[in-house]
Amino acid sequence: MENFPDPVKKVLYDRLVGKGPIGLLELDLSGKPVSLYGDLESFGIGDLDLDVAADAQLDFLTGMLNPTAMPVELPFIEMPSGMSTDIHIFAENNRLWVLLIGVDDKSSRQKTVQQKVNDMSLTHHRQSRILNQYLGEEVARRLKIGIDSVDSNGERRRLTMMFADIRGFTTFSENSQPEEVFEALNIYLRAMIPAVIDEHGVIDKIIGDEVMAIFGMLPGRTNGPNHAVLASIRMLQAIDELNRARRKQNLAILQVGIGIATGPVSLGVLGSRHRKSITVIGNHVNLAARLQGVAGPNQLVIDHPTYNSLNLENQNFTRKMVELKGFSAPVAIHLLEFDKASNPEIGNPGCDPNLGNSEG
Repeated sequence: MENFPDPVKKVLYDRLVGKGPIGLLELDLSGKPVSLYGDLESFGIGDLDLDVAADAQLDFLTGMLNPTAMPVELPFIEMPSGMSTDIHIFAENNRLWVLLIGVDDKSSRQKTVQQKVNDMSLTHHRQSRILNQYLGEEVARRLKIGIDSVDSNGERRRLTMMFADIRGFTTFSENSQPEEVFEALNIYLRAMIPAVIDEHGVIDKIIGDEVMAIFGMLPGRTNGPNHAVLASIRMLQAIDELNRARRKQNLAILQVGIGIATGPVSLGVLGSRHRKSITVIGNHVNLAARLQGVAGPNQLVIDHPTYNSLNLENQNFTRKMVELKGFSAPVAIHLLEFDKASNPEIGNPGCDPNLGNSEG
């Protein structure tokens, strides 16, 4: 063990009285292997690619390499070689460390029972950390509570739906190389999704350049209209900042149209035992999609119920009547241009007093 780094020696001497094999993965903060130590062949993982993140090569590390959620201890994991292993994951000295300690089986029954318990624990860890990574800890926690409270047979709720997509993106994708298209999409989504998450929205689906989000679904976040409008304004601001950088690089700019509608919808769980998802169905979902369709570049279009629910200091929206496909009568809409959305003054949407902090 003399060739092990000092941070690892401390863990070894504190915890080990071991007789089994020991292995160690030293990873950078992105999860790529830097150095490999010990008897990794005994664990069946001796051929790692140093240019590929470890969690993309080893299933037991999926969702586990979040430095802010360490240390992690996973007892009695069955490795690819079949060996039972205690796994310690921790961060120190700007490195991620995965310490593998082979353990002796005291009884096959104990191993079977412990493995089942560990499988459930590992699945929970992975799901929680992946949710935290993409949604943030608070939203992930609230989303789990929100999902648990959804009736699998469906229920009626008053929610706010938002659709946003890039104007002219089909033409751009047809006239560009695939790598250019995906690079632009990923940059676009990195600008859009945090705005939804920060305003306590839930991403329902992403289809190409279209993002659908639901607001008012998470416990304690009942003012969906305010959150949806604030998220939309932040999206438009983020896209504007993104375009400034793209212009300097002589890249095509991205122009976004956003539609929002509020009203009663059917909320429930769809799917089979293999894959399930929460979704919303109803007239107001269709309306939000139609409003997104009539929104011009860098415009936000909302329906009248959404507008009436806003706590606005400065009313910069323009009211219009429009005819929409699938709707028998003209629909009242409120339109906000990006130049009027630069510094909105929208009041606090309010929050559940039991939560101990304010929103907005």
